[in-house]
Amino acid sequence: MCWTKIEAIDSLIRKAGYNGPITESFRKGIQLTKYQSTLFTMQFSEYVSYVKESRGEAPSILGAKLHN
Repeated sequence: MCWTKIEAIDSLIRKAGYNGPITESFRKGIQLTKYQSTLFTMQFSEYVSYVKESRGEAPSILGAKLHN
């Protein structure tokens, strides 16, 4: 099943927690932001190097330092 633009927007409005009536004037008053992501694949050692370079320290999990 493919949604129309209206159905997709209405679904996102509901997903955001709005339970009131969704009218055409309501839709025209909303401000929509589109986000885009990119998937990267790398070895863990490359990730650690990237984090060290960008943040100045190695990544940690629940406070434990990861050494690589």
